[in-house]
Amino acid sequence: RASNGPVRSMGDSLDVMVPLNQDTMDRHLGVMPSGSSVIYDEAKITPENTPEGVQLCPLPIKELIVGNKLAANTVAVAVILNMLGIEFDDLVDALERIFSRKGKAVVESNMEIAQRGYDYAADNFSAFPYKAPRLSKGLAVVTGNEATGMGALAAGVKFYAAYPMSPSTGVLMYIAQHARELGVMVRQVEDEIGVMNMVIGAAHAGCRAMCATSGGGFALMTEAIGMS
Repeated sequence: RASNGPVRSMGDSLDVMVPLNQDTMDRHLGVMPSGSSVIYDEAKITPENTPEGVQLCPLPIKELIVGNKLAANTVAVAVILNMLGIEFDDLVDALERIFSRKGKAVVESNMEIAQRGYDYAADNFSAFPYKAPRLSKGLAVVTGNEATGMGALAAGVKFYAAYPMSPSTGVLMYIAQHARELGVMVRQVEDEIGVMNMVIGAAHAGCRAMCATSGGGFALMTEAIGMS
Protein backbone atom coordinates (compact mmCIF):
# COMPACT_ATOMS: atom_id res chain seq x y z
CA ARG A 1 0.00 0.00 0.00
CA ALA A 2 1.21 3.49 -0.85
CA SER A 3 -0.55 6.71 0.12
CA ASN A 4 0.07 10.37 0.89
CA GLY A 5 -1.93 9.81 4.09
CA PRO A 6 -1.82 7.22 6.89
CA VAL A 7 -1.98 3.59 5.74
CA ARG A 8 -3.86 1.73 8.45
CA SER A 9 -4.12 -1.72 6.87
CA MET A 10 -2.91 -3.79 3.93
CA GLY A 11 -6.46 -4.06 2.58
CA ASP A 12 -8.08 -7.08 0.95
CA SER A 13 -7.27 -6.61 -2.73
CA LEU A 14 -4.50 -5.65 -5.13
CA ASP A 15 -4.49 -2.81 -7.64
CA VAL A 16 -1.25 -3.93 -9.31
CA MET A 17 0.33 -7.37 -9.43
CA VAL A 18 3.75 -8.28 -10.83
CA PRO A 19 3.88 -12.10 -10.65
CA LEU A 20 7.38 -13.51 -11.02
CA ASN A 21 6.25 -17.06 -11.76
CA GLN A 22 3.27 -19.04 -13.02
CA ASP A 23 2.24 -20.18 -9.54
CA THR A 24 1.78 -16.59 -8.35
CA MET A 25 -0.28 -15.77 -11.42
CA ASP A 26 -2.48 -18.84 -10.94
CA ARG A 27 -3.04 -18.13 -7.25
CA HIS A 28 -3.92 -14.45 -7.43
CA LEU A 29 -5.22 -13.54 -10.89
CA GLY A 30 -8.72 -14.78 -10.10
CA VAL A 31 -9.18 -12.33 -7.21
CA MET A 32 -7.89 -9.21 -8.96
CA PRO A 33 -10.62 -6.51 -9.00
CA SER A 34 -11.92 -4.63 -12.02
CA GLY A 35 -9.64 -1.71 -12.86
CA SER A 36 -6.49 -3.48 -11.69
CA SER A 37 -3.48 -4.43 -13.82
CA VAL A 38 -1.21 -7.46 -14.00
CA ILE A 39 2.33 -6.93 -15.33
CA TYR A 40 4.26 -10.06 -16.27
CA ASP A 41 6.92 -11.65 -18.50
CA GLU A 42 5.02 -12.97 -21.52
CA ALA A 43 7.70 -15.59 -22.24
CA LYS A 44 7.42 -17.25 -18.82
CA ILE A 45 3.86 -16.71 -17.61
CA THR A 46 0.47 -17.42 -19.17
CA PRO A 47 -2.71 -15.94 -17.66
CA GLU A 48 -5.88 -18.04 -17.56
CA ASN A 49 -9.46 -17.15 -16.63
CA THR A 50 -8.82 -13.42 -16.35
CA PRO A 51 -11.58 -11.59 -14.42
CA GLU A 52 -13.54 -8.94 -16.30
CA GLY A 53 -12.01 -5.49 -16.12
CA VAL A 54 -8.47 -6.64 -15.31
CA GLN A 55 -5.83 -5.25 -17.67
CA LEU A 56 -3.18 -7.78 -18.69
CA CYS A 57 0.21 -6.19 -19.37
CA PRO A 58 2.52 -8.77 -21.01
CA LEU A 59 6.11 -7.61 -21.33
CA PRO A 60 8.80 -8.89 -23.72
CA ILE A 61 11.29 -8.85 -20.86
CA LYS A 62 14.09 -10.56 -22.78
CA GLU A 63 14.01 -7.84 -25.44
CA LEU A 64 13.67 -4.98 -22.98
CA ILE A 65 16.64 -5.99 -20.81
CA VAL A 66 19.18 -6.49 -23.59
CA GLY A 67 22.52 -5.40 -22.16
CA ASN A 68 21.66 -6.07 -18.51
CA LYS A 69 20.09 -9.42 -17.63
CA LEU A 70 19.57 -8.30 -14.01
CA ALA A 71 17.33 -5.35 -14.83
CA ALA A 72 13.92 -7.05 -15.08
CA ASN A 73 12.83 -5.34 -11.86
CA THR A 74 13.81 -1.97 -13.31
CA VAL A 75 11.54 -2.59 -16.29
CA ALA A 76 8.59 -3.50 -14.06
CA VAL A 77 9.05 -0.37 -11.93
CA ALA A 78 9.28 1.83 -15.03
CA VAL A 79 6.06 0.33 -16.42
CA ILE A 80 4.19 0.90 -13.15
CA LEU A 81 5.37 4.51 -12.86
CA ASN A 82 4.34 5.28 -16.41
CA MET A 83 0.86 3.87 -15.80
CA LEU A 84 0.61 5.93 -12.61
CA GLY A 85 1.45 9.10 -14.50
CA ILE A 86 4.77 9.66 -12.71
CA GLU A 87 7.39 11.53 -14.72
CA PHE A 88 10.43 9.61 -15.97
CA ASP A 89 12.75 12.19 -14.37
CA ASP A 90 11.52 11.06 -10.95
CA LEU A 91 12.59 7.51 -11.78
CA VAL A 92 15.97 8.77 -12.99
CA ASP A 93 16.57 10.43 -9.63
CA ALA A 94 15.69 7.21 -7.81
CA LEU A 95 17.93 5.06 -10.02
CA GLU A 96 20.86 7.40 -9.43
CA ARG A 97 20.40 7.15 -5.66
CA ILE A 98 20.03 3.38 -5.69
CA PHE A 99 22.79 2.40 -8.12
CA SER A 100 25.36 5.21 -7.78
CA ARG A 101 27.55 3.11 -5.47
CA LYS A 102 27.82 0.47 -8.22
CA GLY A 103 29.33 2.86 -10.72
CA LYS A 104 28.34 5.01 -13.67
CA ALA A 105 27.98 2.09 -16.09
CA VAL A 106 25.37 0.35 -13.93
CA VAL A 107 23.43 3.59 -13.47
CA GLU A 108 23.37 4.31 -17.20
CA SER A 109 22.42 0.73 -18.07
CA ASN A 110 19.45 0.79 -15.70
CA MET A 111 18.36 4.20 -16.99
CA GLU A 112 18.42 2.97 -20.59
CA ILE A 113 16.40 -0.13 -19.75
CA ALA A 114 14.00 1.86 -17.59
CA GLN A 115 13.37 4.17 -20.55
CA ARG A 116 12.52 1.17 -22.73
CA GLY A 117 10.03 -0.10 -20.16
CA TYR A 118 8.54 3.36 -19.65
CA ASP A 119 8.06 3.89 -23.38
CA TYR A 120 6.70 0.37 -23.91
CA ALA A 121 4.02 0.97 -21.30
CA ALA A 122 3.08 4.30 -22.87
CA ASP A 123 2.65 2.64 -26.28
CA ASN A 124 0.88 -0.55 -25.23
CA PHE A 125 -1.04 -0.21 -21.96
CA SER A 126 -3.83 1.95 -20.59
CA ALA A 127 -3.06 4.25 -17.68
CA PHE A 128 -4.34 3.35 -14.24
CA PRO A 129 -7.77 4.81 -13.40
CA TYR A 130 -6.11 6.87 -10.67
CA LYS A 131 -2.92 8.92 -10.55
CA ALA A 132 -0.25 9.10 -7.89
CA PRO A 133 -0.48 12.53 -6.19
CA ARG A 134 2.59 14.75 -6.25
CA LEU A 135 3.77 15.94 -2.86
CA SER A 136 5.62 19.09 -1.93
CA LYS A 137 8.03 17.11 0.27
CA GLY A 138 9.51 13.63 0.37
CA LEU A 139 8.13 10.92 2.63
CA ALA A 140 10.00 8.04 4.21
CA VAL A 141 9.00 4.53 3.15
CA VAL A 142 9.21 2.30 6.22
CA THR A 143 7.66 -0.89 7.49
CA GLY A 144 5.90 -1.11 10.82
CA ASN A 145 8.84 -3.04 12.26
CA GLU A 146 11.32 -0.40 11.11
CA ALA A 147 9.18 2.35 12.62
CA THR A 148 9.04 0.40 15.89
CA GLY A 149 12.82 0.04 15.89
CA MET A 150 13.29 3.74 15.14
CA GLY A 151 10.99 4.69 17.99
CA ALA A 152 12.80 2.40 20.40
CA LEU A 153 16.21 3.82 19.52
CA ALA A 154 14.92 7.40 19.66
CA ALA A 155 13.49 6.65 23.12
CA GLY A 156 16.89 5.54 24.38
CA VAL A 157 16.65 1.74 24.43
CA LYS A 158 20.09 0.35 25.31
CA PHE A 159 19.35 -3.37 25.64
CA TYR A 160 17.33 -5.47 23.23
CA ALA A 161 16.86 -9.21 23.54
CA ALA A 162 14.89 -11.36 21.13
CA TYR A 163 14.21 -14.80 19.75
CA PRO A 164 13.55 -14.57 15.99
CA MET A 165 9.82 -15.13 15.49
CA SER A 166 7.63 -13.61 12.82
CA PRO A 167 6.35 -10.98 12.63
CA SER A 168 8.71 -9.38 15.17
CA THR A 169 12.04 -10.39 13.61
CA GLY A 170 12.22 -7.14 11.63
CA VAL A 171 12.46 -5.15 14.87
CA LEU A 172 15.44 -7.27 15.94
CA MET A 173 17.13 -6.83 12.57
CA TYR A 174 16.65 -3.05 12.49
CA ILE A 175 17.96 -2.46 16.00
CA ALA A 176 20.87 -4.86 15.45
CA GLN A 177 21.90 -2.98 12.30
CA HIS A 178 22.26 0.26 14.29
CA ALA A 179 23.39 -1.20 17.61
CA ARG A 180 27.12 -0.55 17.28
CA GLU A 181 26.82 3.09 16.25
CA LEU A 182 24.25 3.86 18.97
CA GLY A 183 25.75 1.83 21.80
CA VAL A 184 22.92 -0.70 22.11
CA MET A 185 23.48 -4.24 23.37
CA VAL A 186 21.54 -6.76 21.28
CA ARG A 187 21.22 -10.43 22.20
CA GLN A 188 19.60 -13.24 20.23
CA VAL A 189 18.55 -15.66 22.97
CA GLU A 190 17.79 -19.39 22.87
CA ASP A 191 14.06 -18.96 23.56
CA GLU A 192 11.44 -16.43 24.67
CA ILE A 193 11.73 -17.47 28.31
CA GLY A 194 15.35 -16.39 28.32
CA VAL A 195 14.47 -13.23 26.41
CA MET A 196 11.98 -12.03 29.00
CA ASN A 197 14.22 -12.85 31.95
CA MET A 198 17.12 -10.96 30.36
CA VAL A 199 14.93 -7.91 29.68
CA ILE A 200 13.56 -7.93 33.22
CA GLY A 201 17.07 -8.24 34.64
CA ALA A 202 18.41 -5.41 32.49
CA ALA A 203 15.51 -3.15 33.44
CA HIS A 204 15.95 -4.00 37.13
CA ALA A 205 19.59 -2.91 36.83
CA GLY A 206 18.50 0.47 35.47
CA CYS A 207 18.88 -0.08 31.73
CA ARG A 208 16.12 0.88 29.31
CA ALA A 209 15.36 -2.58 27.89
CA MET A 210 12.99 -3.96 25.30
CA CYS A 211 11.91 -7.08 23.47
CA ALA A 212 9.33 -7.94 20.81
CA THR A 213 7.64 -11.22 20.00
CA SER A 214 4.56 -12.87 18.54
CA GLY A 215 1.57 -14.59 20.13
CA GLY A 216 3.26 -17.94 20.63
CA GLY A 217 6.40 -16.30 21.97
CA PHE A 218 4.43 -14.18 24.40
CA ALA A 219 2.80 -17.34 25.78
CA LEU A 220 6.27 -18.48 26.86
CA MET A 221 6.98 -15.11 28.47
CA THR A 222 3.93 -14.92 30.72
CA GLU A 223 5.44 -16.70 33.73
CA ALA A 224 8.43 -14.36 33.85
CA ILE A 225 6.16 -11.34 33.37
CA GLY A 226 3.97 -12.51 36.24
CA MET A 227 6.94 -13.10 38.52
CA SER A 228 8.36 -9.65 37.73
